[in-house]
Amino acid sequence: MAIELRQLGYAVVSANAQSFSRVTAALSLRQSTLSRIVLRLGEQLGVRFFECNTHEAVPSESGQAFIQQTHRIVTSDDSSVKARLGFRQSGWLPPDIYSP
Repeated sequence: MAIELRQLGYAVVSANAQSFSRVTAALSLRQSTLSRIVLRLGEQLGVRFFECNTHEAVPSESGQAFIQQTHRIVTSDDSSVKARLGFRQSGWLPPDIYSP
């Protein structure tokens, strides 16, 4: 079960935005792609991250707890942590997208 930092980042930014469509617009992704990535991550970890409806994706109780911990990893300034997790300083997400 390999989990990529990219998957974690997508879950974090989706939780902050509370909308898959806003995130996909910012990242130039298809909504179905983002939904599939986040759903697959949840299945791998046994966590349902979001309560979704047609207008928003609100983190579930268990999803919120996971997102809080994951946010620390994804936004960490510690380059050694990012290196161990395979993060490259390629700027794959705009810095301001992490903030609610």
